[in-house]
Order: sequence, then structure tokens, then C-alpha cells
Amino acid sequence: MAAARSAFRVNGHLDLMCGLDDAGESTLVRQSFCAPFHISKPYREERALVVNVINSTAGLFSGDRIRCDVRVNAGAELVLTAPSANRIHRMISGDAASEQEFYVESGACLDVWPHLMIPQRGARFRQTTKITLERDAELLFFEMIAPGRVASGEVFEFARLDWLTQITCDSVCVARERYTITPETESLRALRKHFGAAYTATAFVFSNIPSNAKCWSDIAGLHCDNAWIGISRLCETGWVVKTIARDSVALMSAATGIRTTLRAAMQRGDVLPRRF
Repeated sequence: MAAARSAFRVNGHLDLMCGLDDAGESTLVRQSFCAPFHISKPYREERALVVNVINSTAGLFSGDRIRCDVRVNAGAELVLTAPSANRIHRMISGDAASEQEFYVESGACLDVWPHLMIPQRGARFRQTTKITLERDAELLFFEMIAPGRVASGEVFEFARLDWLTQITCDSVCVARERYTITPETESLRALRKHFGAAYTATAFVFSNIPSNAKCWSDIAGLHCDNAWIGISRLCETGWVVKTIARDSVALMSAATGIRTTLRAAMQRGDVLPRRF
């Protein structure tokens, strides 16, 4: 029976390399993927190559393992997005896990704009993300997490989330965020006093944006009763923008405003990927 169950586990991968073609346009020079990953036909917008990454299954289940490797070569620009939320399903035992590695060469830009990650009742999920930036590489990296299937009455009923994000810039570790969340986590109880079903987003940005740039006051201006926004300067280089919102509509509105403002400050053009 154990052998039969293991045969249905997903062990998927996504391997992409974005570079410049002979005309100097961003293009995929390498691609490989298998379930649950699938990509739609890439297209160009504002000189960026946009790739929609689709989860072709119902979501992740116990024992599923997925790995994502993305490299952006010098001078290229890649926008990596997703058309729909990623669901982590209930697990009687075990967990699901994701490993992500991104490498951005000097003069290149990577913009990661996913959809919500939804951990359902009883879900256990581990995610490890490692990002390596060469000198003068640019990054805009978003992560967004829902508290569960709120419409079904599931709010913070997942079993456990383990999260590790590490960013290295010019061989120096400039950001390392690690946390474990369970429904009993003290910080989660404090959060729920303000937002009973809090949605969260984190954005890391690395670019030559000065501390006195207007974009920071514009982002601070998005702070409101339904979406709290905090901005922090990292000790070496880069910025992190955190958002806590009352519901998914407020979160997506705030996150979209943050991303549009930051792309303008990075002089990268207003690329709003089509969700398909």
C-alpha cells in the first residue's frame, strides 16, 4: 500500500534560462519542466519577457516535492508570474516541499509576481528560496500568502508552514528570513486581533533607488485601514516592503500598487502580466 501511495506523489521541476537573442531581445534560451509545472507561451512587453507558470494539478499533497531553477543572463529581463493561486491541501501525515533557486547576472532584471499561496486545513508545507544577485543585478520578488480557504470557513487552520528566504548580493548575504507558523504561534494570535483573516505579502527589491526617492512616500501612502504597509532598508543594500491586509481584495490592490510604483522607480516600464 505504501508503494502504491508513493507512485502518485509529484516530483516536479521547472528549469528556465532567460538570455538575449541576436536582436538583443529577452528570450528563453533553455527550458525544461514537468508536472505540476507547465508554462504558457512567453510573450514580450516593455522589453521584458513574460512567462506564466501554471500548476497543472489541483495543488500540492503530502509527499509532493517541487523544484524551480531560474537564471537570467546579463542584460535580459524576465517577469515570472502565475495565473492562479497555488493550493496546499490537507495532509494526514507528512508534508509538501518546494525548493527555489534564482540567479540574476549583472545588468539583468528578474521580476517574480506570483499569485496567492493558499494553505488549506491541515496543510504542512516547507519552502526554501535562495536568490543570488551579481553586482548591478536588479530584483523585484513578491510572495503572497492567504490564511486559508476563507470562503469555506478555514482561517489559519493549516498545520504548519516553514519558510526560508535567503538573498545573496555580490557574494554577501544581505537578507535571510526564516520562520515557522502554526495556528498557535504567538505572533499569529497578535495579528488576528487586528485582522481576523489576515493576508500577507512580502516584496524584496534590489535596484539603484535612492532613499529619498518619491516612490517610498508613494508606497507609504498606500497604507490604509484595510492594508498596513511597512518599508525597511536592508543593512547592506536593497529594501523589503511588508503588507498585511484585511482580505484578498485589499492585499492584491496594495501589492499591485507597490509593484507598479517600484517598477516605475526602476525605470522598467509598467508590465502587468495577463493572468491566463
